[in-house]
Amino acid sequence: MNAHTRIVRVASNPAPQQSSVRTFVFGAPEPRPRETYLHLHRCIRSACAEETRPGLFVFALHREAIAGRLWLAATEAPRAGTLGRHEATDLPLVPDAALSLRHVLFVVRQVAGVVRYSAIDLQTPAGLHTRLGAQHLTEAERPSQLRTAALTFVCVPTGRTPTLPPDPHEAQRLLDEPAQARRPSFIDQFLRRRDSEGTLTLRLGANVLPLKLDASMLARGVLIGRETRCDVIIPDAFVSRVHSVVLSIDGLPYLVDAGSSNGTWRHPGTRVKCAKLEDGDVFFFGHAQLGWQLG
Repeated sequence: MNAHTRIVRVASNPAPQQSSVRTFVFGAPEPRPRETYLHLHRCIRSACAEETRPGLFVFALHREAIAGRLWLAATEAPRAGTLGRHEATDLPLVPDAALSLRHVLFVVRQVAGVVRYSAIDLQTPAGLHTRLGAQHLTEAERPSQLRTAALTFVCVPTGRTPTLPPDPHEAQRLLDEPAQARRPSFIDQFLRRRDSEGTLTLRLGANVLPLKLDASMLARGVLIGRETRCDVIIPDAFVSRVHSVVLSIDGLPYLVDAGSSNGTWRHPGTRVKCAKLEDGDVFFFGHAQLGWQLG
């Protein structure tokens, strides 16, 4: 573990129960995320106040406890962390069987000195929800919360200035408000549009599959793995069910490992977690090879 990532796992998680397997809908009687947060506000704010470096804390709340937490440093180069039930993820969580093995991907970076983060639902059955309903992609620069199954994820940017109000009810109201990051200007979008288009070429044995990606596909994210929910399916036992994601981060294309068991490797043999795609890049997933060409 390096100084850019800090993980706290709670070993006493409740065992999964079949009766709790469901997609969470706002307004349902259980779980009670508002009461849970109010009960844990002091603990969450205290942990955030102790971390003065720019970054993002993600707290996973279950019933009346913090099931686990993950901190990611925010730098100009994006950093990523995956949450799910699989042990290979950055923060394994098992309080609810409705949580997918690899459920949500967080990408954190600094933009003009401000911590910005994205939460991407990895096309899971339970999904990610805000007060506005199911959200595939959420981008924010202030505290927010997401819910899935019996879990609530409280996301809090960290730095020298606290971002959570001291009053728990005021903090809860802030978390309940839909969060949205500032969008890039039209000029920035136009200048980066060409960089957000390219061709993925998958090679597995004698099979070659080119896939042209445009800006809208990259904005949503292209999932790569061996499970049928992925956009690019690789029938290889050494490839995880959801292995990696190709997506646009602030208008530029990246390849992000989604907590895979065997890793994502960049030629000539470097394991990568979050890599900006450059023309001519070659990556390896198990026995498969993935190339990237601009335009």
